Amino acid sequence: MDEDTLRLYEELVATIEEETKTGDRIWAIPNNGELYFLTRRQNPFPFVGTDVGIVDERDFARARQVLRNDPPRLIVYLPIDKRNTVYSLKLMEEVRRTYRLIKKFAFFEFYLSGS
Repeated sequence: MDEDTLRLYEELVATIEEETKTGDRIWAIPNNGELYFLTRRQNPFPFVGTDVGIVDERDFARARQVLRNDPPRLIVYLPIDKRNTVYSLKLMEEVRRTYRLIKKFAFFEFYLSGS
């Protein structure tokens, strides 16, 4: 890993650890599953990436239900990721209405749940 990538991940991990506790869940959208491992935080979904886990309206409805009824504490979003889909973009519209943007770093956005 080069130094720039190392610094990026150090900042991502530090932000997640500052804003959440060990038992909290986070969600990396659309697909940064390494953040679950690096921070020892749980993914609220049985898939790593929204591009493979939310492929139709039924999957979308289930994901939206989780966001409404059992929201992860923090969402880490990478808007420039080519793996964003119509469903991840629609979910982020909801996130932006119900979560608070707390930080932008590099190309990442961090959203904190109010609950």
